[in-house]
Amino acid sequence: MEIVFEEIRRRATALPVGVDVLRQEISPDGKWLLLTASAAGQQNLYVYSVDELSKEPSVARQLTSTPGAKRGAHFTPDSKEVYYLDRGRIFNVTLEKREPKAIAVTAELDVDFSQEKAEAFHQAWTYLRDLFFDEKMNGVDWNAVRAAYEPRVAGARTPDEMRRIILMMLGELNASHMGISGPPQTTQTTLGRLAIDVDRTEYEADGRLRVANVVALGPAAIAGVKPGDYILQVDGREVGHRSSGAGDAGRDVGRRFSGAAPGDAGDVT
Repeated sequence: MEIVFEEIRRRATALPVGVDVLRQEISPDGKWLLLTASAAGQQNLYVYSVDELSKEPSVARQLTSTPGAKRGAHFTPDSKEVYYLDRGRIFNVTLEKREPKAIAVTAELDVDFSQEKAEAFHQAWTYLRDLFFDEKMNGVDWNAVRAAYEPRVAGARTPDEMRRIILMMLGELNASHMGISGPPQTTQTTLGRLAIDVDRTEYEADGRLRVANVVALGPAAIAGVKPGDYILQVDGREVGHRSSGAGDAGRDVGRRFSGAAPGDAGDVT
């Protein structure tokens, strides 16, 4: 089959699916269109008939009705079932019954962060090199950017640090609608940012989080945290040398902060 792209828009037909489509896939038998779509502020899976021999009107049939993003949705080879990820778990649903069922999976995975961060950086840099809208990269020497930021990523100690460095690299392009984020949370969290800087020297020496600076009107400042205080716990969770995102704090940190006498080190507990 050869697709004739010339004036293809004149021959295109819009499908009135009635939902905001994020991703689509045609079933192996060519009769169904699998839609990952949003409606009423909630993302779910739908199927839409594209069978030209069908006598029934085509409407979007909802397969799932749970909150949270649906990812990696694919048909089985017989076009009768769909497998997908929902909040980190594998589900399948049949087109006939439309009753999602969780698939029990147990697996162990050892991740070498030194290799993972290098690969993440390589993919981000290469993706932009190949697909950025401007082949001149907005006038930026993209190879020079790689040389500057690759060693910084190699020195990142946590995934959050890695993403911040890659975000700085993206900023070199001075382009809109660009960013990087961590994987979706499997459970809802109330963690936010403390809006503080910690003493890096002391943190690297013994893992203690000594407040160096406090951003005015930030959560920590409102709670009464001052430079010289030590952060021991946030929302009852101990933080320290192995904590990822040592600057995280709960939204109710103001109620959980126990103040210190003048001249003493206080703790967030």
